[in-house]
Order: sequence, then structure tokens, then C-alpha cells
Amino acid sequence: MEISEAIQKCTILKNASETIKESVQKNGQIVLQEKGVPIFRERERVDTLYFIVEGYVVLYRHNHRGDRKNIFIYTDGALLNEVIVEKPIASISAEPLCDTLMLKIPRKYFMDYMEDAAFSREVVYSSTKKIRKMYHQLANTSNSFRLEKQIIAKVWKLARDYGIETPSGIQIPFKVTITFLADMLGAKRESVSRVMGHLKKSNLIEYQEKLILVPDIDKLLKKIHEKE
Repeated sequence: MEISEAIQKCTILKNASETIKESVQKNGQIVLQEKGVPIFRERERVDTLYFIVEGYVVLYRHNHRGDRKNIFIYTDGALLNEVIVEKPIASISAEPLCDTLMLKIPRKYFMDYMEDAAFSREVVYSSTKKIRKMYHQLANTSNSFRLEKQIIAKVWKLARDYGIETPSGIQIPFKVTITFLADMLGAKRESVSRVMGHLKKSNLIEYQEKLILVPDIDKLLKKIHEKE
């Protein structure tokens, strides 16, 4: 893929000035990041801004006990680490959920682009969306929200945001392990496995070879809002 094509997939770059686009074509680089190989790790020095061109990436952190918490999943067009505009230290880790095509831009050039007001505004919007998603996640992981509903809400959101329509329902296009879900919710793996088994028996989901299929996404949504 040409860098000019990648630019059109990334909202921040697509709406940038021609001068910025020309600089990205000159100084950017497209790379294929293999599934499971970290793009960057928290607390590491990172001198590159990463955009997803094609694929899926999970952003995660570890707590003081070393437990992993999966925080965000992003796909085509997303800027992963605008936080290093402040300083070149990653505050989060990033890992592809499948082989993923990335557009890399050296931080020194990106900082020059930030002098453009319209471009800076797009970067701020990207950061704001992450904050809003974090607020939503905090609301859905409160102690008053039972684990079963947390899992249903998470599966519903994955299906809504990334799902592919099939004759049998909505297919989440990347593998979702029990451990991955547990890391997203801060829950015990055994508890998540038990709930997933119950959802499967209830025909709310199909779960085979770590792939989730949602036969009826509206039914899942109703389940979230059901009174206890």
C-alpha cells in the first residue's frame, strides 16, 4: 500500500493540509506489525507516532501487582499514542490482535505538524474520544454492575464497533480469549469462563475457537438493560 492511500484511511491525516500530507509521504513509513508482537510498551521511550491502516490493536496497562488490564481496542484510521506529544514516554502498551498494517511518523515531524491549528484540533479530538471511552468503561465496571452484564456489555460493544455482518449474525473479526476478556474487565478468568458458558447455553452468543458470533445483537442490548 502507498502512503498516500494510508493517509486517506486516517481521519487526522486525511483532513490535514497538503503541506502536512506531503511531509508524511516523505517521512512516514508503512510497516506490517505481527499479531502479538508489542508495538510499544508503557514507560518505554517512544519517538514514533503510530496510525492503524488495517487491522486491530489493543491498548493495555499493568497494575502494581502486574495484572494486565486491556483498556481500548482500535481499528483502521486510529492514532494510538498522541500522548507522546507531551513527552516521548509511553503511558500505555499496544499490541496487535492480528497482523496489522501501521503508518509510522517520527515524533520530530509530528511536532512540527502540531503548529497547524486545524491539525492540532484533530489530535485533541482523538484524545478526547479516548477520555470519553474511559468514562464509559468506568461506569460499566462499577461494583453495582454484575459481571454477567459487564461481559454482555463488552461483547455487545465489540460486536457493534468491529463486528462483521454474516447470515448467522454479527461476527467479531478477531479472536477473543477468556483471558483477554478477564483482562478487559479486571475479573477472574474462571468467573469469566463460567459466564461465557452460560451465555453460550442461553444462545446469546456462539463461541468457537476463540471467535465470538452474536446471533441477535438487539437481544444482547435488552439483556444489558434488564432489571435485576
